[in-house]
Amino acid sequence: MRAEERLGHDGSGGQRSGKARVLLHNVPIYILLILLMFPFLSCTHRVSRDSQVNVVDTKGAELYNQGVAYSKKGQYDLAISEYTKAIEIQPYAYIYAGRGDAYYKKGQYDQAISDFSKAIEIDPKYVDAYSNRGAAYERKGQYDQAISDCTKAIEIDPKYALPYLGRGLAYCQKGQVNLGLSDLNNAKKLYPNLKGVDEAISLCTSGHAQTKAELIVNFAYAPEKIRKGDIWKIYLSVTDPEGDMHRVSCRIRQQGGRDYYNQSVIYLKKGMEKQFAGYFALSTRTPNDIDDFFLEFSILDREGNERKTLLFPLEFGGREPMKPLPPDMEKDLNRRIGNFYINWDLAD
Repeated sequence: MRAEERLGHDGSGGQRSGKARVLLHNVPIYILLILLMFPFLSCTHRVSRDSQVNVVDTKGAELYNQGVAYSKKGQYDLAISEYTKAIEIQPYAYIYAGRGDAYYKKGQYDQAISDFSKAIEIDPKYVDAYSNRGAAYERKGQYDQAISDCTKAIEIDPKYALPYLGRGLAYCQKGQVNLGLSDLNNAKKLYPNLKGVDEAISLCTSGHAQTKAELIVNFAYAPEKIRKGDIWKIYLSVTDPEGDMHRVSCRIRQQGGRDYYNQSVIYLKKGMEKQFAGYFALSTRTPNDIDDFFLEFSILDREGNERKTLLFPLEFGGREPMKPLPPDMEKDLNRRIGNFYINWDLAD
């Protein structure tokens, strides 16, 4: 899967040393994938200065912690719901950052940017919010905004390695190689073991930076609890500025158990290269020992490059109420695009 590098502090308001530390919430700030596509960034949230208020025993803190737990399990809709409730009680910057992180992981970058911006409004020195917002801008191909936010993060904490990495990647993707290499080398100097920095330097030098724009996920939803044997529907609306979407694939991953290896592929119909909206169906007539799993959903271009991967969790039990579809997309989202077929008897 994905290589992650986590840096941070303990939430006490102390300065970062530039050395790697495992975050208490185990949520990544930047993820560098060196696969067929040059780097893209991910994000995390860490407690900001406003969190020095004692919130340990408050209902808001409980809701926040529940949001963190849901996010760690990939249940981002539930995480967003808990963060939203926490914000209604105590609108702290780190809670907005948490919700922004969940939106980010769902591919809803505009909502993520909005929440990171709110965190910055509350705490103008919240360095991670600037880094995270820069990551969301980078995902949208808005490299100038990404560079601006990473620059602000560097001004706040010039010994923090990740904003240099983020800004360096954005410069490289713009073709400004000298500026990119300068930042990447600074990131390596601050933290020599920063994962991915050597590959980034190599690719930036060779001019192989990814130039394709990030896919835009307009809407993504699948019920997280249904009855075993039901048809599970995954609703998606995705736009590709490059107009090069070709096929989608799914793979079932069982948390703490087996990974089912027979990948199911659906080829998109002509006219869906730039945008598609509808649902994908999967039969859940699974073996009795399977009570929950994740569906790893990937979108690929004609060359076989993986352009986007989304994760949808499912648990068997009572049916949860169907989430309302956006009125302006409802007609398109109710069109079936295809069926995924999984041989549940074949496993790695």
